[in-house]
Amino acid sequence: MPTFLGMPPGLMRDVASFVYHAAPYPNEAIAAVAGMGFVAAIVGRSHNINGLGLNQYLLNVAPTGSGKEQAPNGISRLLTPLIASFPLIAEIRGPGEIVSAPGLHRALATRSNPSMLRIIGEAGLMLSQLPCALRPASTAARRCRPLRPAMTPW
Repeated sequence: MPTFLGMPPGLMRDVASFVYHAAPYPNEAIAAVAGMGFVAAIVGRSHNINGLGLNQYLLNVAPTGSGKEQAPNGISRLLTPLIASFPLIAEIRGPGEIVSAPGLHRALATRSNPSMLRIIGEAGLMLSQLPCALRPASTAARRCRPLRPAMTPW
């Protein structure tokens, strides 16, 4: 049985274990990150510092063929039976892609719970489009610039 990076017993470890055992190529670290993200999306609004909310960014960096897809696939497999009993849990999954600040505001404003779990398949591509002080501003960077203030509480 994997130790899941020393995770304490509880819901987070249970989710990580489910994701791990449902994967065709199990990877303990990827399953642990899936468990952390899933539970953070559920409890994020009630567990925070100074009322600022819980902004958690988790990133799996692994080579091709290492099973990175087990996180979104495992969470989907976990959510499917839960939705029948708890329909609002379907809202935990956020939009796949946010391309503008108004789009982010709309995504948050139409939810009964503003906490969400967003899984980005290729974070490197998304990060390469964000503005960077060390490179000239590109069209994509100017388009993404309004997202930073929308996602940052200060």
